[in-house]
Amino acid sequence: MKYNKKISPKLAEYLDVVQEILWNCQVIEAGLRRYISSSYDFIRLTLNDKLPFKLNESDIEKDSMGKLVTKFSKLSNDSVLISELEKLILHRNKCAHEGFAIKYKYLFDDSHFDDKLKTFKEISIKSENTASKVRDHYKALEILIKQKEKY
Repeated sequence: MKYNKKISPKLAEYLDVVQEILWNCQVIEAGLRRYISSSYDFIRLTLNDKLPFKLNESDIEKDSMGKLVTKFSKLSNDSVLISELEKLILHRNKCAHEGFAIKYKYLFDDSHFDDKLKTFKEISIKSENTASKVRDHYKALEILIKQKEKY
């Protein structure tokens, strides 16, 4: 992103990393919604009207990332991914609430951003990897649904 030339390159890099984390978390939330909604569709398809199942996408469209992870955990046995998602929620909340809250005195002090930048870069990489894993889970579920629809 392009910033005012008056801010330091370190601050610009820091702001970019904060944005990357928040973007990756939005991608994860969208992926979790798709996975959960598709899981509901699969359950409905499998039950074949033998038992009512009325949960659908509208039931999760306003859920927070925390609620989505809780619902995902009931539809997946991937304890490693669930743990990663739970940890990421804490990082995302910290980033969302503190990432852009920079005291004026730090705007011109690059040393203030050294530790935070290192930590946020690590979180950015983890969030990108986690988004990829959520996407992979969704793709695997799509294959299951297509196989079920054939029968």
